[in-house]
Amino acid sequence: MATLLTSGTNLQAQKPTVPLNKRFMFAIGVAFLVATHFFTPNPGGAGLFLSFNPPVWITISIALGMAAYQTARNRVIKYSKLSVAMLISCILLTLPLFYPNAEPLLALPRLMGLWAGLGLFVALQQFRFSNEEKQRLLWFILLSVLIEALFGWVQYTAL
Repeated sequence: MATLLTSGTNLQAQKPTVPLNKRFMFAIGVAFLVATHFFTPNPGGAGLFLSFNPPVWITISIALGMAAYQTARNRVIKYSKLSVAMLISCILLTLPLFYPNAEPLLALPRLMGLWAGLGLFVALQQFRFSNEEKQRLLWFILLSVLIEALFGWVQYTAL
């Protein structure tokens, strides 16, 4: 009778890796339901210089980090034809940055937002969401819009 030692080898039974869906959904939920409603007086500016944008991008960057970790664990980047089309579109929208009379310092914040949006789109594709989780994402967006609409209504009528 032969004994096969598998401990410490590639033959050892691998534990199934649990996807980070719940943590990712929590980060997206915090981004939509908490961070988007953060308010400080507007000092002026545009893009990330506005007071309400950094909290949103901090929470979104946490979600992007989770998606990058999920991609590294799976060792596969999932993408669709739409992802490729959006990548080509982002490249075409970035090309004017290299024109001779371009002002890169003025365009850079907008382009960073453009590429971060593409990153978020690709990050969403790295997870296999159930129908319930997809509906929860839509509810996060809808509740965020409802909260902002209530803020606007209160400001319009009461203030």
